Amino acid sequence: MNHLQATIGNLIFTRTPTALMILARSGNNTAIFASVHAATAIGGTIGGILLSIWGGFQRRIHGLLLGTILTFTSAIAFGLSNSTPLWLITTFFAALFWPIIGSSEQSIWLAKIPSQIQGRVFAARFLMTQMPVLIALGVTGILADRVFEPAMMLGGSLAPLLGGLFGTGLGSGMAAGFARSNFRFFQVGNKIIAAKIIREAAKNRLKPTLLSGKTVSIAKRTQIAARETPIIPITTTSRICDRLGLIIKHRSHQ
Repeated sequence: MNHLQATIGNLIFTRTPTALMILARSGNNTAIFASVHAATAIGGTIGGILLSIWGGFQRRIHGLLLGTILTFTSAIAFGLSNSTPLWLITTFFAALFWPIIGSSEQSIWLAKIPSQIQGRVFAARFLMTQMPVLIALGVTGILADRVFEPAMMLGGSLAPLLGGLFGTGLGSGMAAGFARSNFRFFQVGNKIIAAKIIREAAKNRLKPTLLSGKTVSIAKRTQIAARETPIIPITTTSRICDRLGLIIKHRSHQ
């Protein structure tokens, strides 16, 4: 989840789509664009200060998942917004929770990776999580100009469906695409939490209970629930990162 979160996050949160959206919807107002960036910086700084005072979650995975959900909830609201005050508020809160994600993720990696190979593992991880930035920079403009923007203009294919939420005209297509991407990542965090709750219930609670006239343990019930819960597939990026980690670990012992 850690490298997958960073990879998708970099693909989605690259500043190019937000910059294009803000400039398009504000009439190329650079003052508004600068204000939104300033709000992002302030939110991240305050989040870091609060985290250093608080210390973060004792269980880092909780910080990673909760921070992801809160950040991308704010990002969804950012995509739905169409005024400067709302942009400032939503981008502030999106950045406020980033330190929780980053610190929790780094703590997990430091705890799981042997100290003698951390440098090589982190280098491979950085490579895998930063490559999507290049992809995003390359395709954002094309998707905006040829797909999302025409679809959200008056008479466009998506205007009747999404026009009430995002409006129509310049910037609306990018806002719709941005909000949709963040909503999908928000769903990932929620599904992981749901699956984790099911696994913990199956492990820790084994008292029998009555289900459909039969005595069934909670472990069995959670297995039934787990079959009904959507399972998140392991992506190609995740497999590559895992393979790189195994190769690095193997070579370190040679």
